[in-house]
Amino acid sequence: MQNFNFRFLAAALLTLGVAILGACGGGPVPNGVDPNETAATVNGQAIKMEDVDRAMKQQTQGQESRLSPLELAGARLQVLQSLIEQEVMYQKAQKDNAVPSEDEITAEVNKRKVDSHLSAEEFNKQMNQAGFDEKSFRENIKKGLAIQKLVDKITGKIEAPKDQEIQDFYNGNKDAFVKKKGIKLAAIVIDPANSGEGDTSTDEQSARLKANDIIGKLKAGQDFASLAREFSEDQSKFQGGDLGYLAEDDLRQAFGDQTSASLML
Repeated sequence: MQNFNFRFLAAALLTLGVAILGACGGGPVPNGVDPNETAATVNGQAIKMEDVDRAMKQQTQGQESRLSPLELAGARLQVLQSLIEQEVMYQKAQKDNAVPSEDEITAEVNKRKVDSHLSAEEFNKQMNQAGFDEKSFRENIKKGLAIQKLVDKITGKIEAPKDQEIQDFYNGNKDAFVKKKGIKLAAIVIDPANSGEGDTSTDEQSARLKANDIIGKLKAGQDFASLAREFSEDQSKFQGGDLGYLAEDDLRQAFGDQTSASLML
């Protein structure tokens, strides 16, 4: 689906009646859970466990089996929160008659197939690997288009700022438009704590061995982002270890003066 500021708009547009059931709560979903089991309801509309699992596959790029039980539980809760927010927006779109027609949905489906540059067989294979069949794929696109229409409708009502208002805002916030000295940081995080099943670094010694092994792979020329996705024990692994741009002041607060100075060099 498209990325929007769901959290802000959902809070502003609709008062929720949300019930979150225990399946996505204090731990990972056990094996054998019925995919039709309800994970949460939004104003009476159920979000199924199969919806959560499908979104998990997309978010983790099929690497959910590499997560520790604690990481898996946290990721599931994040996914569920996102699905709830999307459902809020879709229900608002329904009320505002912003739901696309079947022809519009078909046109978008065809566009995505063309843009993928895949054969029909390969496209269907990747769609199935992501947990979709033709019906659920169309439903996903339907919701995405509806939410986009709603956002366009809302933002279209916002009056563009006047030139003087823009100038006044700039004059009062010049520091915000200056990119501060800092670094773009990425990391492969090795945690010596035992995170549960599948964790191979459960103490200082095993963590050091794992870190040295990764350093060896990096020196041999292996890709940093790929190694981060495979070995890092932090949610940033899904972005190839990318932690984003950090200004020097933020580095000092996060890592202390000495480490910050080393990183800046």
